[in-house]
Amino acid sequence: MENRRIERNNKGFIVILVIIFVLFIALMFYKGLIRIESSPIDKNEKQEVVEEHQAVITEAEWIALKQEISDMHNELEQLKNKNFKNNSPSKQTATESVVPKTTASTVSAINQTDAITLEKYSHDWVKSDATVVLKNNTNSTVSQVTGRMIYYDMNGDMLDYKDFQKDIIIEPGMVRTLSLPGYGHKDQYAYYKSDIIPTHPDRKYKVSFQLKSFKTK
Repeated sequence: MENRRIERNNKGFIVILVIIFVLFIALMFYKGLIRIESSPIDKNEKQEVVEEHQAVITEAEWIALKQEISDMHNELEQLKNKNFKNNSPSKQTATESVVPKTTASTVSAINQTDAITLEKYSHDWVKSDATVVLKNNTNSTVSQVTGRMIYYDMNGDMLDYKDFQKDIIIEPGMVRTLSLPGYGHKDQYAYYKSDIIPTHPDRKYKVSFQLKSFKTK
């Protein structure tokens, strides 16, 4: 019995010594007296990683790069806006209506070509110009008329035509008189309802008017 008691005491003493040793080692680590040094290879690899990350870009370089990208974006937007303006149709001071594509300012019946109509025409054989009366059938004031005068002989065969463009103010529902070159003045032609040269009674013609486009205020 005495030997067993001594053996147990020895085992307990050994355990206590082990515990004291472990605590001592832990204390030395805590105080920093014992350190586990990294291998040279590990330290070098760690330094290379740090240097690699430092070599990527600094904060100042990142800010400069962002500013450069922003400047390039602004220049691109300005170039796009400039090209858009250059390719856009110029703004007109008056609204142009092309027959039969008329604007909402015309009268309800203006799905036809009678927004502007020929009300009267006269051309004596002694005059070079004909007197033309046009009527505005729209609800807006007309500021310009582009049209075509077509000339026919008395059999209805076309002799010639003449396009014209006139800046003229015609109020809604009103008529306006203007002058246009008459047909065949050098050959002493005259409009069939006007004075015909007595020696050439066959030199007369008829006329029709075609509206090509008009502008309104």
